[in-house]
Amino acid sequence: MKKSVVAFAAVVAGSLAMLIPSQAPVSAQGKGNIPGMVLQRCDKEIKQFCKEVKPGQGRLGACLYSHSNKLSFDCAYSMYDGAEQLLDIRTALDRLASDTSCKSDIAQYCIGVAPVPDLIFLCLKKNFATLTDGCRKVMPEAETMLKRAGVLPN
Repeated sequence: MKKSVVAFAAVVAGSLAMLIPSQAPVSAQGKGNIPGMVLQRCDKEIKQFCKEVKPGQGRLGACLYSHSNKLSFDCAYSMYDGAEQLLDIRTALDRLASDTSCKSDIAQYCIGVAPVPDLIFLCLKKNFATLTDGCRKVMPEAETMLKRAGVLPN
């Protein structure tokens, strides 16, 4: 069981690590979101194997991956669990963008904005007063999901 969890965790480490802001040190990261959960539960491994690594752009994930056979079960499982939660959040955000009236709002207001969840959300939020009723209605749910994923600050 541990080997399969560690193997899966190593595969998803990069995607989780990319959500960890590079401007803040590991000790300053929030504990209430998915990257924060991973940082908290992998703190020992990060200090032991990755203390010289600057978080961001997948570097921390790559470091943990390179030591995947040495990760504690708690660290490996938190990476697995975080990846599963991120997948659920991404699916929900994709659904919000395609199955609601936000699709037309994105096309109208966010032309030229990189298709990145936080940038699209910020674009919509900037234009909140003129969004369609359906899109305004789902914005709080999208914001909650993005905060939980660590994409937006809490």
